[in-house]
Amino acid sequence: ALSNIPTRVIVDYGKMSAGFILHHVGNHVEVFTSENLPACLSNKANFQISPEGTEFRYDNKHEINFDVYLQELSNGIQIAIDFPPGGSFGISAYRCTTCN
Repeated sequence: ALSNIPTRVIVDYGKMSAGFILHHVGNHVEVFTSENLPACLSNKANFQISPEGTEFRYDNKHEINFDVYLQELSNGIQIAIDFPPGGSFGISAYRCTTCN
């Protein structure tokens, strides 16, 4: 579950990667992209957030695309990521105390 400490997520596919930060604040989850940290996070143009604000799609128009869903649980909010079939994706997620 997400905590109030920002969680940095990196998705790797071959030599490419996508990076974003999820920050749980109150009843909301903020998504940080290149708009917030242009030197180290993925381009904001590659993110499409759903009208409900509970999921988003990442697509860099090359080879990395996936969907991220936020699911509310009794103990917090869980991140679920769906990758396209047949890909060999790697994923890292860690709490980033220096990302505030």
